[in-house]
Amino acid sequence: MNHNLSVPLNCYLILLGLMLMPVQAITFEASLGQSRWFAQSSALECRLYQPIPNYGLAAFERQAGQPMSFILESGMVNLGRGQARLTMEAPAWQPSAITAELGTVSLQSQPQALVLTDHRVQQLLEGVSQGMAPTVSTGTGYRVKLSPARFRDHQGEFMVCMANLLPGNFAQFERSSVFFNTDVRVLDDEAKSLLDDIALYVDHDDRISQIYIEGHADERGSAFYNRRLSEDRAMAVTQYMISRGVSPSLIVTRFHGDAFPARQGGGEQSWAANRRVTVRLERF
Repeated sequence: MNHNLSVPLNCYLILLGLMLMPVQAITFEASLGQSRWFAQSSALECRLYQPIPNYGLAAFERQAGQPMSFILESGMVNLGRGQARLTMEAPAWQPSAITAELGTVSLQSQPQALVLTDHRVQQLLEGVSQGMAPTVSTGTGYRVKLSPARFRDHQGEFMVCMANLLPGNFAQFERSSVFFNTDVRVLDDEAKSLLDDIALYVDHDDRISQIYIEGHADERGSAFYNRRLSEDRAMAVTQYMISRGVSPSLIVTRFHGDAFPARQGGGEQSWAANRRVTVRLERF
């Protein structure tokens, strides 16, 4: 009888022992032989990324008009939501290097588990360049570790791309306004600088389908005078955009006098806000 009871008891003790053993973290990383970095460059976006076997990829990205970001992306592994530990670790071939703690990061749902945009992105980039391995460790036993091997093969291209990005992106240029002083029809240097940036952007975005340029005036003056003033302002912007290489076929020019104020009420602040030409971009 005692012998029969000892079998399940022994099994229970073995199972309990297995449950109490420390869980081995699952680490996703490219080996020295697998490690590759790739760069994608345009005037709108720069990307330097590494495929990570059985996980997905890690990437440094920067879009025009935006800060650089660090991204972990996977369609295969769900790291889980919540906080994770960010470290800069030594690669396997440099075990004597000291691990640097970079705090915690917030993980989101797939496919982009992590999108980091703060000052630590620059630390990660510099760390990889110096031979260190950025690592994200979750509380659920996953580790995603970058390999610095061959990083410098494309680092230079990435840096050059970032230095030559356009000054802004579609969201920043989609709706813009050029302002004028009272009774003024000519563009000042600030207006020309903005229009230069918009024209440069349009030249690089082949999805732009239409550019609406619309002139306005404040409420002072007759309806006839204000309509003519708003027309002159709209034409000044139109002609300048064409002179900067924008195709006339993309442009629709309209003028409204004081019919559509941006700010209601009298007074200089309202009048200044209404003396304007708006430039609106549309995409296919």
